[in-house]
Formats: sequence, C-alpha cells, structure tokens
Amino acid sequence: MVAQTTTRKKGTDVYRYGVYRCGFAKTKGPAVCTHGTGYRQERLEAAVVAKFREAMTAPTIDALARMVNTQLEVVFQGHGARTAELTGEMARLEGQSSRKLPRQVDTSKADFRGASGLGRNVRGGTWPRRS
Repeated sequence: MVAQTTTRKKGTDVYRYGVYRCGFAKTKGPAVCTHGTGYRQERLEAAVVAKFREAMTAPTIDALARMVNTQLEVVFQGHGARTAELTGEMARLEGQSSRKLPRQVDTSKADFRGASGLGRNVRGGTWPRRS
C-alpha cells in the first residue's frame, strides 16, 4: 500500500484527501494490478487504531510485561556466567603472556635510510632476513 493525497477545489475552498491504495496499481498500472480501489486515510487509520486499542487491555499488557521481564532475566542470568568465563580466560592469557616471548621488532619506527639495518632495504625493495 502507498499513501496518496488528492486535492480538490470547489469554488474557493480546497479539500485534501488522504488515500491508501495498491502500490503496483499506482506505479505499474492496470496491466499489472487491476485493484484500483483507494481507502480513505481517516477510515483505515481509525480501524487500525481501534484494533490496537481493543488488543491492548490491562491483562494483555500485564502478560506482555511478564514475558519481556522473563526474557530479560534469562539474558542477565547468562550474562553473569559469561562474565566469569571471560574473566577466567583473561587471567589465563595474562599468565601465558608473562612467559618469555620471541623478540619482536617494531618496524614502524625503524630508520628506513638503512642506518639501523632494520626495516625495508630501499635499494632492493625486500625485507632483510632475521637470523
């Protein structure tokens, strides 16, 4: 459905009407969709709002709130267990990082003119071998 406005003049008065109609009938024409009926905006929106009001009674809202609260409790119960698991994993990894690791050279701060011997060999365009 697409919304469409129609303007009509009667004497000096101007009337605007909002209408909902089939999108294919509007854009593609009767060769694709022959449903040319338009539905007045006020009537259609009033019917939709009435159905929402009818559905949103106090017991329905209470049931919906209970369902949402139950789902939130389940999520937060799992959150505490996941936090403990991640904390233990971080402690294990920090313990491993205290071991002696191979020396890593930060080539981003190396002198590229070749004075330090690190980084890119400008003449050959290759990285020097590390022994």
